[in-house]
Amino acid sequence: MHTIDIRPSFSAVLISICLFVAGCSVTGPQPRPGSSAPIAEESGRYQKPSLRARLRDYDAQAREASTPVQKAYYQLLGAETLMQLNKTGRVRERLEVLNMRALDPVYHYRVDLLNAQLALLEDKAPLALQKLPKNNIDYPLLLQANILRTRAIALAKLGYLQDSLSVRLELDQVLQQQLPEKQQALVSNHQLIWSILQTTPTDALQATQRQDPVINGWVELALNVRTAARAGLTRDLAVNNWLSRFPEHPAATTLAKTLRNQQEFLSEYPANIALLLPLRGRLAGPATAIRDGFLSGYFGHDSAGRPSIRIYDTGDNPEQIWLHYQTAVQEGATMIVGPLQKRAVSELVGAPGLSLPVLALNYAEEAESQSAKVIQFGLLPEDEARQAAELAIIKGQMRAVLFIPNNSFGERMQNAFSRRYVELGGQVLAAEKYSPQTDDHGASIQRALHIRQSKNRNSILRTVLKLRMKFEPRRREDVDAIFLAANPRHARNFRTQLKFYNSGDVSVYSTSHAYSGIVDAKKDRDLDGIVFTDMPWTLQGPLNSHFAAAASFWPGALNKYARLYALGLDAYRILPYLNQLKNNAYERFPGLTGSIAIDEYNKIHRELLWATFNKGRPEVLEFSSAEDHNLFDPEDDISYLETP
Repeated sequence: MHTIDIRPSFSAVLISICLFVAGCSVTGPQPRPGSSAPIAEESGRYQKPSLRARLRDYDAQAREASTPVQKAYYQLLGAETLMQLNKTGRVRERLEVLNMRALDPVYHYRVDLLNAQLALLEDKAPLALQKLPKNNIDYPLLLQANILRTRAIALAKLGYLQDSLSVRLELDQVLQQQLPEKQQALVSNHQLIWSILQTTPTDALQATQRQDPVINGWVELALNVRTAARAGLTRDLAVNNWLSRFPEHPAATTLAKTLRNQQEFLSEYPANIALLLPLRGRLAGPATAIRDGFLSGYFGHDSAGRPSIRIYDTGDNPEQIWLHYQTAVQEGATMIVGPLQKRAVSELVGAPGLSLPVLALNYAEEAESQSAKVIQFGLLPEDEARQAAELAIIKGQMRAVLFIPNNSFGERMQNAFSRRYVELGGQVLAAEKYSPQTDDHGASIQRALHIRQSKNRNSILRTVLKLRMKFEPRRREDVDAIFLAANPRHARNFRTQLKFYNSGDVSVYSTSHAYSGIVDAKKDRDLDGIVFTDMPWTLQGPLNSHFAAAASFWPGALNKYARLYALGLDAYRILPYLNQLKNNAYERFPGLTGSIAIDEYNKIHRELLWATFNKGRPEVLEFSSAEDHNLFDPEDDISYLETP
């Protein structure tokens, strides 16, 4: 075992925000059954009965109703209450038997809202937007708030972050000016505005700035905090600077003070870090790149305040990782970074006696494996495939054909893309596996796009009609999108051959594997038009100081392991933020490998940038696929149904 010591101690303090998702359900006082007058807001508050008691009362009144109009009205109230109780199956049943002809037309928009909410819960955001009623100033304010919130969630799920942000800012005005007593809803909405801002690329943030001081205030807050994180400064300082410029901003009394004052998740760099990497053997190249990136982050800090780092060469045998872990513990480590091999990560995840926290640099072999002590961080290709599926759906492309290599990597990419695509309402028409050993993909393309069927039809016509006809083979017309899992060589060949078979007009989505990471306009002209996802380090590297430092002092950082160098750099930079990310589902770290979040299974996921090739050069697209997650929160006080 070889070790290297690097010393010691730098503190980077970061203050967290506890984010949670706003609930979404129909609210607002109701006019009497049968009334077709505009709905008026009821003033005053009253003691709310429990939801279950309210449901029993509505059901009883529906049974005892003297007219179909009254019965339909109380059935609607019951369905709305069931939605708040998260009994979505029963909501669907109620709506199926609801007599819409008897229900006063003044309530029809509320049925539309319920159907939109059900669609969202089924992860069908496009359908939710289609069913959602337009907001109307004649509706009760609480109903307006819920319509706006539902629209914002649907837009965010589809990746239209700027539109979602605009709707949430409109909701903020309703809550502040018309419903000031709904303080919890106001705070929740501010937290979700913050969540969207965190996942918005910097360029898009800057483009969002307008003449409106409220919008500019939000943008400046996000940029200040992001700049502080990248520079290793505290969030406290960034927020204080912002407050001095925007003391009257709506977020100054809610979100900003929370960001500044919450102390329970304060973190700093561990005093003694053990970096476990296989610096010998078949993974020596990738491990060296990760080590160099990690040390680049270390040397980027003030020399007067650095942690102690000891580097352990774990060799080529992942079965011995427990021995290396125990050695690091005995030698005073307070944090483990590594290992790299998937088998080694699995060993630590399954170990019962872990005493130190671990930031693993890969994911366990078993996808469901998790540990409270081990955070798994790597360049997970499945994240990229899922984001490609989301983008295709956002573009309205609901029928896809897949081209994937005939190996385990291809199977993983197919599963990740297909599951997410189908969840969002898409249909996978064909998944064609190609051989990585050949450059001729014509047979795969012809099978997937039914080119051969077109040729066969022509042959039959010639035989039957006994005529010589001009023929041009045509692809199937029901394909909206193509997902291509391929390295640069195969991606170039596929793109060229798709054009040959008259399929160059179909949108092609791929992942970072299609781009070498090194600009080569001559070779990559064949990739023009392909839309792919990649990390900020690769697509925007020259725009950050870390990239410039790497080019000067670590020339290897720009070679074929460039993305792993960025992984090592982020692994160092993220250490003070781990507690914060773990405890806040909507917290994001602006990493060089992507916008970073930790899920409930202690696994890190990255949201990447989108780009396309233009004349052989990658160009970043201003787009993000981040989404809101859960729909309901019973603590949000605009989710209660209020009736006169």
